[in-house]
Amino acid sequence: MESPVHQIYMITGANSGLGYALTKRLVAEVYIAKRQPMTVVMACRNEAKAKAAQSQLIQDLFDDEDEGRQVLQILLVDLSKPTSVIQACADFMKRFQRLDILYLNAAILNITGVNISNFFYNILTRPSYVAKTGGDAIDQPRGLVTEDGLGLCFAANTFGHYIMIKELEPVLKAAQPSKVIYLTSTSAVPDYLSLDDYQGIESANPYESSKRLGCVVMLQLAELLKSSGIYVCMASPGNIASSIIENPIIYACQIGALTMMRLAFASGCNFTCENGCTSLMYLRDIDPYTIDSKVIYHSDIWPWGNPFVKHLQFESPDMKLAEAAESLLHDLWSQYRVI
Repeated sequence: MESPVHQIYMITGANSGLGYALTKRLVAEVYIAKRQPMTVVMACRNEAKAKAAQSQLIQDLFDDEDEGRQVLQILLVDLSKPTSVIQACADFMKRFQRLDILYLNAAILNITGVNISNFFYNILTRPSYVAKTGGDAIDQPRGLVTEDGLGLCFAANTFGHYIMIKELEPVLKAAQPSKVIYLTSTSAVPDYLSLDDYQGIESANPYESSKRLGCVVMLQLAELLKSSGIYVCMASPGNIASSIIENPIIYACQIGALTMMRLAFASGCNFTCENGCTSLMYLRDIDPYTIDSKVIYHSDIWPWGNPFVKHLQFESPDMKLAEAAESLLHDLWSQYRVI
């Protein structure tokens, strides 16, 4: 009987929130419960936070610390800095010869305030609208850029992940069939993306702009990479109380909103990051040849708490737009590459 293949996973933003919950579920449900040999690479920006998360997971899941450190490994990367991403990918390929699943989870959302009256009006009158788009209550700052002059949300949420796919293509191809799973949001609707401002620097909704761009680019990458045995898809964690929202007042409002929306049978009111991982675990298990790149695999839950995966048809753009968007990122990536 053949020994199972030692699989390699990478999760960006694995030290907190959804990424942490996914790391924990993968180890508990795959490595421990199924005895599937694996390494989970926790791709994180902050070394101290990454090590603290790694130590906590080892304490919770393993009897042998050395075994835990073999299974849970750290890769330092700042997704908002292209040179950091390129270096991190080079470091990864020195350590590993394959990559079975790349979970593109990390994201930032900057919030300057919340309009309470809009918040309650949206919840009471349009709960499904809030569940899909987040409503009109959150204010985001315009014009935030990195030290390289890139749109901050664009760089951290989309471009850094794009670079990662391109740089890691050899190890993804070596593991074929492999999967690239991009975490998006149901708020990533067409109105938020303009290729004239594809970095979202002038946008009032830079987070949604970055996520919409990411989805559009993933459609094109899915077409480009499938011949290499790399299957690109999109997933949504639904509505969760995540560490991406750091303001405690807004976090409390989010909990209240989720409670009201779940009672109103709004989609995807998962509350916990563990429930938000439903679609991510599902995509780990399914046959890659059955993946539909034009579907968002959405973590959903019934009001009484039973999780399931809903297939949301992505509001697909003209594929010429997807091609143009990917070309913009490809040209930008080329400026940072060291040949």
